[in-house]
Amino acid sequence: MPRWSGEASSSPAWATQRDAFRPANNCHGPDGAGLPPTIPYLAGQYAQYIAQELRGWKSGARKTSPDSMAVIAKDLDDQEIAAVAAFYQQARVAAGTAVSK
Repeated sequence: MPRWSGEASSSPAWATQRDAFRPANNCHGPDGAGLPPTIPYLAGQYAQYIAQELRGWKSGARKTSPDSMAVIAKDLDDQEIAAVAAFYQQARVAAGTAVSK
């Protein structure tokens, strides 16, 4: 269970712990659907891409969203970054969930 979730869980499976990803879901929407173009979707993105972006925010190399993403990423260790990335790679958005204009 990631430190940043703020909740305890008895379930060992990351993919079934929707609450564990609440910080991401708060902005990126249910199951990582996003709100394009303002808030990008995470669901279905390649794990390598998500992990790379999180590491960029964590190290300070990526400068966008410093008041939100950098704060979240800096609290993640390598195992948590890998778990978050794997979760969103396998996540699928229900039809009509993401809103685009």
